[in-house]
Amino acid sequence: MNRVRNKQMIIRMTDTEVSEFDRKMRQAHFKSRADFINALLRDVRIVVPDGIKEIAVELKREGNNLNQALRLWNKTQTPAPPIGVTIAYEKLSKLYSQISGMLEGVKNADFQSSGE
Repeated sequence: MNRVRNKQMIIRMTDTEVSEFDRKMRQAHFKSRADFINALLRDVRIVVPDGIKEIAVELKREGNNLNQALRLWNKTQTPAPPIGVTIAYEKLSKLYSQISGMLEGVKNADFQSSGE
């Protein structure tokens, strides 16, 4: 969407209010105040499941492990994958299940809150 933002709005807040706003913005994983405010204006439902940050860290770690194991496998040209590939794959599968469960919980909460 190509839009020109040529209007400015200035608001006054206390230090506490700014801190609270920034905390909620970071919690919702927005990088800028403008993006966060625009999401709120568009009535975007912002849901951050409990534990998502920890899972994201673990997902990154296991992705790196898998990448290293695959590089080793490619370098050695062995017919069977190294044990590291299998272990990383199993851990990534478990993380995928956890993420799927979180998303299902968010969908169910959204369904219940819509009154259907």
